[in-house]
Amino acid sequence: MSLLKPSEIADALSVILSRTSLWEGKNLNVFVIANETAGCFLQKRKAQRYRRLFIQEKERCLTKKECTESITVKTVSTQYAGHAEKIAGAIIEEIIGIKNPVADYLLVTAGGDGTSLEVQTAVYKAAVSSERKRSAIINRITILRLPMGTGNDGTDGHNLSETFRILESADHFENFPAIEITTAATPTKEQLMATGHFSDKYLTIDADNPAYAFNIASIGLDAHVAHMTNILKKKIPGNSFHLLVNLNTLFYNSQFPGGKIKFELYDKDDRLTETIEDKFELLAFGISGNRTYGGGHHILPDENNVCIVPHLSVPEMVSVSRKFLDGSFKGTKFASLHNAEKIVCSYDRPVPLQYDGEVVLLCKEHFPITMKKTKPCLRVLKSPIFD
Repeated sequence: MSLLKPSEIADALSVILSRTSLWEGKNLNVFVIANETAGCFLQKRKAQRYRRLFIQEKERCLTKKECTESITVKTVSTQYAGHAEKIAGAIIEEIIGIKNPVADYLLVTAGGDGTSLEVQTAVYKAAVSSERKRSAIINRITILRLPMGTGNDGTDGHNLSETFRILESADHFENFPAIEITTAATPTKEQLMATGHFSDKYLTIDADNPAYAFNIASIGLDAHVAHMTNILKKKIPGNSFHLLVNLNTLFYNSQFPGGKIKFELYDKDDRLTETIEDKFELLAFGISGNRTYGGGHHILPDENNVCIVPHLSVPEMVSVSRKFLDGSFKGTKFASLHNAEKIVCSYDRPVPLQYDGEVVLLCKEHFPITMKKTKPCLRVLKSPIFD
């Protein structure tokens, strides 16, 4: 049973959002999509902390004047993996049929990083399915990604206090792109099993169904870290699983011996700008620069949206790991930063891929894979404080 109720979040948001000036004079319709099996609802300490923060912000906002014409808040709870995507898709279909010039819509994700990824994927798929849906999504449907998961990278604020400050100070909406990940082919189960890594703990992707990221997509060591995090956080309560994850990274190269990979980087005009061939530890590709992942790791610490880490020995991995927390690896031999709109990766061996915390196993039959930024689409709130 949930220790924090989605209805408690909805109750607080009805007050907080009605005081958000970007919706002044609007009929705001809010849909909270909640995953009640996430730790933010089930872990006592987390649930109590989030409840307290929502109540405090609600009470603070009650002293301010309402600016919306009206507000309705509905909650929907997910029942299984993939359900958030279906819920969001159904909500969008419902919205498309409503003609109200002063109506605005907000999809709020309340759960882990997976819930946020599913909802954003549904919104993006709807936007590319028809011009009518794209217009509604760009102009009338906003996403608010509550930071209630493990990583909280790509959410609106790294914690709830930041989220509330964004809501209070937001002065415009902004549309941002996705990263589309496509593969050259769909491997058979036999080909995946031949890697020695595939099991029910790994997912995979096929050539007919692109994967999407809305913060960072990456291949290599950090995808393995994300995979171990996803497994261990389900088995070990609290944050103690982090130690085991960190220890496991030391054995990454024995599990996935590195080979030479080829990265081809392209600009916005689809011109090849750079080719890199080397043994590697990881590639991170963001929707922009100045992005973090893994609970605040500054993998993209400046305006560049690509980070490539060459192969590291175990002693090097231990000695430089902290540099990837604050971005101080910049300018060292341990990583290089680049700009690209598209990357084509060619490789001949298995390697994990992660997109916003979702991890899949790639084998040689998947390659070459392509990661590319799409046109701006999804709408979020922007605050000058956090630009």
